[in-house]
Amino acid sequence: MEIFLMRHGIAEDLSPDTADADRELTTKGITKTELVARQLCKKGWEFDLVLSSPLVRACQTAQILLEAGLSEVLEIHPNLAPDGLLENWLEWFTSYRLTNPTAGRLVLVGHEPNLSQWAEILVFGQEFDHIHLKKAGVIALQAPNTVDLIGKCELLWLVPPKCWI
Repeated sequence: MEIFLMRHGIAEDLSPDTADADRELTTKGITKTELVARQLCKKGWEFDLVLSSPLVRACQTAQILLEAGLSEVLEIHPNLAPDGLLENWLEWFTSYRLTNPTAGRLVLVGHEPNLSQWAEILVFGQEFDHIHLKKAGVIALQAPNTVDLIGKCELLWLVPPKCWI
């Protein structure tokens, strides 16, 4: 199975008037994310599932992927929030694989530094703080057909948004 990790698009700056969880994508963030989504479509990728952090900016990014026709299914997953734990997501993933054995590709929409850290742990078995995912950037991993993914995934590619545009 291929697992795509996508960081949300450019969001409003932190403000005392808006809770962090409620920050929305900016106009530039929407435009860039739409361009990335179109490029993913041009490559012919489709996702069995878009899994999103519950934060507004991630949900908006995930919705752009659906509107581009990359998937028909969106689920909110609390462990994709900034305080989410990889271990909890891995537990969900094991269950998802068992109930969806023909699923071939999913995308996780979340935040930094989580997604970069998760990618390093899934590929190398530990964090090195060498991977840094830009806003609206995408990391693609190939997951093995084993239960334990830590240190066993293959890094297929990492693309910052400027390479899509």
